[in-house]
Amino acid sequence: MGTFWLSDEYGPYIYHYSATGQLLQAISPPDAILPKDASGNLNFTSSEDPLIGVTGRGPNQGFEGLTLDTKTNTLYAMLQTATLQDGGADKGTSRYTRLVAYDVNREPAKLVGEWVVPSPQSKKGNTRGQSEIHFIGHDIFLVLSRDGDGKGSDETESSYKQADLFSIADATDIPRY
Repeated sequence: MGTFWLSDEYGPYIYHYSATGQLLQAISPPDAILPKDASGNLNFTSSEDPLIGVTGRGPNQGFEGLTLDTKTNTLYAMLQTATLQDGGADKGTSRYTRLVAYDVNREPAKLVGEWVVPSPQSKKGNTRGQSEIHFIGHDIFLVLSRDGDGKGSDETESSYKQADLFSIADATDIPRY
């Protein structure tokens, strides 16, 4: 019997479970991704009030994608859009999201990489948030990006739901704060 990983969009945290559902491990993201208010306190609200969250993941914009390199046991998680301090408070400035990597051969898992990844944008300059990620091979990923319109939203016509490839082969691993 195996184990499985889940990402939590609101923390955002990553959880490791046994096949029977027992929590084995919880991974906290880098400090820059944790949602904080103006006083530096953790604030896990999903409210879009700009006075509530000033850094970290934006409201409802946490780890949407999670994938595993089974050869190295490197677990990758990607934010839906940019952190607030990276422009995530607005669809027009939230393009540059973050991808993190953890070595899950050990417990607790160790953060081994963090990169800034550009998301596609509409003709109007709005970010196409990602909803899933898949590890293809050495530093190459497939990401499902979408406009958020269609089933479940006020807009019934979707103009963008697409699979995009990206590579971190030449990307700089940013410092972790």
